[in-house]
Amino acid sequence: MGTGPSGRAIFQAHIDGLFLESLPIDLQWTLQNGVYQSDAQLFASGNTIVTPPSNTQLILIQPPSTNTVALLLKRVAGDTGYPLSNTMPNVITWNATPGSTFVLNCASQVTLQLTYLG
Repeated sequence: MGTGPSGRAIFQAHIDGLFLESLPIDLQWTLQNGVYQSDAQLFASGNTIVTPPSNTQLILIQPPSTNTVALLLKRVAGDTGYPLSNTMPNVITWNATPGSTFVLNCASQVTLQLTYLG
């Protein structure tokens, strides 16, 4: 009998033109919990509390490529926050107890694609 769904997430990049040879970067995350959820969500201006599904290991926050809205990642609403890219996907590792939350602060209303993997 199997142990349930599992998988991996892979990030690869190649930096060309900096050195004589291409500089490869290869990162991998093992996903053992069978978590996959992906939704486009409309976020209002200000702080929004986000509760990832239990057993999430990676969170992908993808703004539209033409987005101009500033985004901040916060642990709680009172934090000053960490600026996220407003045009490129953001990858966050998540090692929190079930029910843990984070806060996304948006300078104005914006639709973001949130994907949870575990």
